[in-house]
Amino acid sequence: MWSSAAAFFSLSLVFSAMIVWEIPRTRRSLGRVYNTRAEPIYLEIASGVQRLGEVIGTAFTAQMLIAALNAAFTFVAISFLGLPSPLFLSLLVLFFSLVPYVGIIVAAVPIILVALQSGGIQLGLYAALAMFIIHELEAWILGPKILGDVLNLNPIAVILVLFVGQQLFGVWGLLLAVPVAVFLIN
Repeated sequence: MWSSAAAFFSLSLVFSAMIVWEIPRTRRSLGRVYNTRAEPIYLEIASGVQRLGEVIGTAFTAQMLIAALNAAFTFVAISFLGLPSPLFLSLLVLFFSLVPYVGIIVAAVPIILVALQSGGIQLGLYAALAMFIIHELEAWILGPKILGDVLNLNPIAVILVLFVGQQLFGVWGLLLAVPVAVFLIN
């Protein structure tokens, strides 16, 4: 299960990077639409697609803030527990927390393994408890509040939209469900 989730997550990141890499070329290609039969269609949908892009960008900015807070809380927690390499482990949390809700769980695995290796079962349990608290803080307070405030959506609606998006579309649903819902509502 973990290997397929890691592979899916990695492929998602690669495809996302490829899309971002191709934006300038896509923009140039769309400029060639003018004075063709496709121009009316392009003019009809261009503003909506641009608005969707802006909403998605705003949502990713909010998720970056959430990921940074997760990383900061993790740094404090694992420094307090005395785990080695707190900066590296916190950077893992920052990276994985870009995926709402499940990213912190994936990032907790290496932290718990380091804790088990460094201090045994007791330290492993303390690390697991710390990561659980950080996850719950993100899932029920930070994520809904920050995404809701940034995107003008009720925090309870954020939780519901993310749950449905994850159930229907997996990681992509977690990444895009809230911005798409905001776009459709507006």
